[in-house]
Amino acid sequence: RVFDITSPETHLFMGIIGAISFLSGAIFAIFQNDIKKTLAYSTISQLGLMWMAMGSDASLFHLLTHGIFKAGLFLAAGAVIHTVHSQSLNDMGGLRKKAPVAAFAYLIFGAGLMGLPLTGGFYSKESLAGYLYANEQFELLGVLGVGMVLTSFYISRQFYLIFMGPVKEGSPEKNRALNLPIRLLIIASLSIWFSLHPFE
Repeated sequence: RVFDITSPETHLFMGIIGAISFLSGAIFAIFQNDIKKTLAYSTISQLGLMWMAMGSDASLFHLLTHGIFKAGLFLAAGAVIHTVHSQSLNDMGGLRKKAPVAAFAYLIFGAGLMGLPLTGGFYSKESLAGYLYANEQFELLGVLGVGMVLTSFYISRQFYLIFMGPVKEGSPEKNRALNLPIRLLIIASLSIWFSLHPFE
């Protein structure tokens, strides 16, 4: 709301604060062993990314897409926790067979978080990068690249530890309580709502 009445220096200061939050949140997320703490630090990181675009329309666009896929990640995490009765990644593994909807959801929402094509996150993060490039904020653009690598690492690590590998002892039962809202969010996170072409 105040973007148009603030100075370029203010926008740059916002971008620097956002860059610090973006990188620090991503780094903290890497070292978490609690499924919800990883997503919480991820949220801090992504809010920093929105600040990097200095309150522009690109920030608001990413606020929308991030809200969709992060809500889906938390719901899928809830389904996993309900399945294994634990939030620790040490108690998880091989759940792709016991919680297939949650596994597929994590794959789609994680792709959105990484900004991969066919997801809304692809468009919002491309808009963020385009905004920084158009305003010649090349240092912040470099931070965006580093942060995206960190983001891809921690969400891929979490997916592997939860859903891949052998099933841990005490085989859990399937949970279907959250399947419907998760499926709706999967549909909402797809790129078709923003463009019929996956790369435009």
